[in-house]
Amino acid sequence: MTRPAEHTRDAIIKAAVHLFAEKGFDGTSVRDIVTKARVNQAAINYHFKSKVGLYLEVLKTAFEKLTRLMQVLIRRSSKPFLASRLCEASYASNCDHCYYATK
Repeated sequence: MTRPAEHTRDAIIKAAVHLFAEKGFDGTSVRDIVTKARVNQAAINYHFKSKVGLYLEVLKTAFEKLTRLMQVLIRRSSKPFLASRLCEASYASNCDHCYYATK
């Protein structure tokens, strides 16, 4: 069971994702976010320190989801991806950094 603080944090992130995607960072106000998330404005300051902190958390969340999706797609691929396409790893037998075959 999630705690109320986790629920509030998740609601803020979910609202922010939609609003930042729709209006951009500058076009989205803190008031827009708290209205959509149905939370108190102080909750943003408590969980993220500022609108910028919230935006960074939204970007971090999106990047983590994209990374997980890419890992699934790479694992399902019939041809291995070269590590040099994903990072600057040298052509060794395996890339320890990103766990993908390099040859």
